[in-house]
Amino acid sequence: MTEKISRNILQGWFQHYSSDLLVFFCRKVGEPDADDLVQEVYLRALTYPLSATIIKPRAFLFRIATNLVVDHVRKQSYRQHDNYEEIEYRTITSLLGPEDSLCGTERNG
Repeated sequence: MTEKISRNILQGWFQHYSSDLLVFFCRKVGEPDADDLVQEVYLRALTYPLSATIIKPRAFLFRIATNLVVDHVRKQSYRQHDNYEEIEYRTITSLLGPEDSLCGTERNG
């Protein structure tokens, strides 16, 4: 069984670096999501398998944070892409008359 990072060690790291992580997330993704992402860093670090000694805890935590920013940006881009398709569909169907819209649905379906 792989050893996990102890909660006591991790809590010490977070007492020391959580405000830095919060500032980092505020700059990268905005304030509304920053608190949640700081908590996600904690959860990921808590479940990280400790196969080697972590010499630089700040670098370790910020590597997790950077990966979370990348994930967050990807999710946002997918959401925006999905929204554009929905907006395009609504716009097209509102421009067409009921018969055109029905015929288009029958052709596509």
